[in-house]
Amino acid sequence: GWGLVVMDYDDQHLVAVDTALRPQWRFGRRGSGPGEFQQLGGVSCDASGQLWVLDRGNAKLVQLGADGRTFREARLSVGSRRGEVLA
Repeated sequence: GWGLVVMDYDDQHLVAVDTALRPQWRFGRRGSGPGEFQQLGGVSCDASGQLWVLDRGNAKLVQLGADGRTFREARLSVGSRRGEVLA
């Protein structure tokens, strides 16, 4: 399995690496379609191993499986004040 997930802000994708820093999987690319990111904003892992990725540029939240393959997306409503995001 993987030990760390790295966000590549330049190419807008995620890379999971194992404890020896060997790549395990890669997910995403720059764009506005499914599985694509405009402005990565953060990534978090929940207790079940699912990753949650905020894409600020596309105003969406991406739930990514621990395998780096299965995912679903939810669009977010962006408020009128700076920094306000409503799910």
